[in-house]
Amino acid sequence: MKSVNSIRKITKAMKMVATSKMKGDLRRLADGKDFGVNAVEMMFANDQFLKESKPESHANPTELLVPITSDKGMCGQTNSGIIRDLKEYVSHR
Repeated sequence: MKSVNSIRKITKAMKMVATSKMKGDLRRLADGKDFGVNAVEMMFANDQFLKESKPESHANPTELLVPITSDKGMCGQTNSGIIRDLKEYVSHR
């Protein structure tokens, strides 16, 4: 019983550390959300190779989806949720 309780405490501490790191990552992501807003257009406009291999698109695109996942500990559920929501969003378009 003593070792089970010790493992439980260690696991709880690991979860708290992972949660804290994830909150920091989410805060940094929110702070940088407007960074590079026009970066894709600038890359296609300035790079000859990208100009030639640019995929066909609508005349006036209104959205660009950039899913961002994490490789931090204990983020499997978060990553799965992001991919699941993205697939659902695209299937309804």
